[in-house]
Amino acid sequence: MVFFRRQRFAAASELLRRDDLTNVTAFHCQQAVEKYLKAFMVANGMPVIKIHDLVKLNKLICPIKNFELDNDILDLLSQLYTDERYPGGLGILPDGIPDKNEAEKFYSFAKEVETKIKNAIGID
Repeated sequence: MVFFRRQRFAAASELLRRDDLTNVTAFHCQQAVEKYLKAFMVANGMPVIKIHDLVKLNKLICPIKNFELDNDILDLLSQLYTDERYPGGLGILPDGIPDKNEAEKFYSFAKEVETKIKNAIGID
């Protein structure tokens, strides 16, 4: 799981440089946050359920550790997830493609989640 989290951040970091790929950057940020929340669950012996709703995942871990994550950002990121194998709308929010500022906000938030969870479970 560590490998996949690192891949998501590497992809998001590279894509953040491209103004035309903000939606893909945002999608990888959603994936990174999801992987970190699930890593926390695994590290604490919780069953990992197959959902992609970051608000629900955060609520599941709050009884063990409240990371005080912004539920509005978690909700926006959750909206970026798609179940489609070949998505035409990858990383699209209800209002359209995230702009550069939104992509940067998502990336910063994902890095915040990474730091908090890595510290909580003792990985680097």
